[in-house]
Amino acid sequence: QRTGKLAVLLLDDGLLTEIRTAAAGALAAKMFAPTLKATDSVGMLGSGIQARFQLRYLAHVTDCRNVLVWGRTEEKVNKYK
Repeated sequence: QRTGKLAVLLLDDGLLTEIRTAAAGALAAKMFAPTLKATDSVGMLGSGIQARFQLRYLAHVTDCRNVLVWGRTEEKVNKYK
């Protein structure tokens, strides 16, 4: 656009950003960790929504289903069990 006038506003509450970040993380894991398929455990620092998306997308590039989660609150970490 030449005017800089706002034409579209995406009201997805950040969903597109969450998906894009998780997909980029899975791609990076696939490209930089060639032995990812043989991994015994995945470590996740954080227990919020981005952690959930990261794990969801990592599931497409690894067979590993054992996850070690660190989070600030025990309640959120326990949701991963």
